[in-house]
Amino acid sequence: MDGLQNRLRYLNASLVETPVGNLSETVVVAGSDRMLGKLDGIVIDPIEHQIRFFVIKARHWLRTHRYLLPAAPLQVEANRKALHLVGQSANIRYLPEITPKTFSACTAADLIGVPIRTAIA
Repeated sequence: MDGLQNRLRYLNASLVETPVGNLSETVVVAGSDRMLGKLDGIVIDPIEHQIRFFVIKARHWLRTHRYLLPAAPLQVEANRKALHLVGQSANIRYLPEITPKTFSACTAADLIGVPIRTAIA
C-alpha cells in the first residue's frame, strides 16, 4: 500500500459534514448491533475522489487504538448517531492498527473541487 498510502489523506471525523450532521462522536456498529468503536476519521483518495477507509478509535486495556476499516456500505442511524455496516460483520481485532501519523492530514487543497463519492446510505 506504500504508493497508494502516500497519496491518501486523513480527514478527522469532526470535519466531515453529512446531510444528517457532523460525524464527530459517531459510533460504528456491525453485525447484530455490536459496537466496534467511534469514528475517528476517514481516509480519502483525493485523486480518485473516493473514501478508501474509515478509521475507528477503540479503547482496550487502558490504551486507545486506531483501526483501518476498508470503505464499505454503511447505514446512517441519525437518531443514535451511529454508522451501521451493511451486510457484513467485522471483528476489530483482525483489522490493521494504525497510528495518527500513518496518513498525511487532508488539506483544503486536497478537497478543492472534489465531490467525494461514498457508500453511506
